[in-house]
Amino acid sequence: MRALYQTIEEGKLGIFESPTGTGKSLSLICGSLKWLTDHYKREREELSLNLANLKIDEEPDCSDWLSAQIKEKEKEMVKRELERKLLIINKRDDKIRNIRRQNKEKVSQIGCTR
Repeated sequence: MRALYQTIEEGKLGIFESPTGTGKSLSLICGSLKWLTDHYKREREELSLNLANLKIDEEPDCSDWLSAQIKEKEKEMVKRELERKLLIINKRDDKIRNIRRQNKEKVSQIGCTR
C-alpha cells in the first residue's frame, strides 16, 4: 500500500507484480480509493486551516493606505478562492452522501420485497 500511495502522490506510473489470482486488481482499486479518500480529507483540512489562519481584518503593516488596501484586497481574493475550493469539496461530499443514501434505500426496498 505504501508503494501505491507513493506512486499516486508522485504522479508516476507503477508496476506491481504478484502471482495470478492474488487479488492485485481489487487491492489496487481499494488502495486507490483509500488514497483518494485520504487526499480529499487532507485537502479539506488544509483549506480549513488556511482559511482559519487568514486574517483579513488584521492591521496592515504598510505605511501608506494604498498599499494597505492592495494587501487587504489580495487577502480577500485568497479567502474567496479558498472558500470556493472548500465549497466544491463540500458539494462533492454531499453528492456522495446522497448517492449512498439512495443506494441504501434501494437495498432496503429490495430486502423488504423478498
